[in-house]
Amino acid sequence: MIIDEYKNEIERTIKYLEDTPGYDFASVNVYGTSFSEWIFKRGFSDIDMIFMSNDFDKLDLHKIAKEIDNLNLDFKEKRPMVVDDNLCKRIEFYIKYPAIPVDITLAPALIPSIEELETNVWHDNFEALMGGVYVNSRSVYGKIPDYDRFIKDFYPFYSDDLRKKRMDILANRLSRTNEYIQMLLEEKNLDASDIVHKIKKHFIQFLYIYYRKYYISPDKHTYSQLGYFLNLPEEEKQIICLAKGDPYYASEAYLELANDYLNKYKQEKVLKRSK
Repeated sequence: MIIDEYKNEIERTIKYLEDTPGYDFASVNVYGTSFSEWIFKRGFSDIDMIFMSNDFDKLDLHKIAKEIDNLNLDFKEKRPMVVDDNLCKRIEFYIKYPAIPVDITLAPALIPSIEELETNVWHDNFEALMGGVYVNSRSVYGKIPDYDRFIKDFYPFYSDDLRKKRMDILANRLSRTNEYIQMLLEEKNLDASDIVHKIKKHFIQFLYIYYRKYYISPDKHTYSQLGYFLNLPEEEKQIICLAKGDPYYASEAYLELANDYLNKYKQEKVLKRSK
């Protein structure tokens, strides 16, 4: 595997973190393009590494980030920083080795509560997180803290009940947004393409849940992933990538395809109720 070519860089990175005062990690995984060789591009791709800790909430993250910064490594454009958003609180930084850059994340166990998963689908990247870190990765140290829970509750996919709750939220929001896109298109207003660009990552998430598949990212390597994980027809892949004609035509094609899938899901629910 490509990962094996960069064993020295991976081991050096682990050693740096082992020597960082105040930080103990339970696992290290390599994920992303360096694991998924079908999207790796030499000279452009980097190595993504995630270090996960059992006691992350108890750590002084700003102090740890400062300790890493003091190593005087070539951090290129991303020095160690504490990030706190809808994904999780974490430390991110970038090390530029001569052979390849390494993009590093220090994080807690990442599976949220069921309550969060039932309500937060529009604001989370759960399927991408599971696909990117838990499924399409290689462990190079230890074991992911909540891996047993992942295998029990979320592998190879999660329950039909949770799937329905997440899809209903996505479907309702996508339906309302599609009505707005339709209105703009009828007005010949090219602002419709702005809405399509913004909303399509949620439609992509809807597709993967619809097909009960995990993926790596909602906004990277879209064309390649739709073929690799979902085996979608070429026409659909091009439409989702907005590659069909000018912005107006591409928006029309997207709207037709998105509405088609939303109608398929509505029909699926009707059939289940009639059983």
